[in-house]
Amino acid sequence: MAIGMVAASRVALSLGLLKQTDLERQIALLEILGLPTETPYRITEVLPLMMRDKKAEHGSIRLVLPTGIGSEPIVKCVSEAEIRGALGG
Repeated sequence: MAIGMVAASRVALSLGLLKQTDLERQIALLEILGLPTETPYRITEVLPLMMRDKKAEHGSIRLVLPTGIGSEPIVKCVSEAEIRGALGG
């Protein structure tokens, strides 16, 4: 769950929806709680699973993306290319 939160935040950052400082703060808080913030898997291993998720449609995945700490998130369809770009794959 924490890994997914960080991944969504990285996508939001790459789309200009979230500030770098908010991402860093989120990661620091999750690490204080002892939660993992990095996946041991490569994006090439995870992306095919994401594309089969119930939220995927027509080559895009609906993600809940944060817009700032204390701000309402948005739901947005994100392409495979945008996810690869944000997560380094």
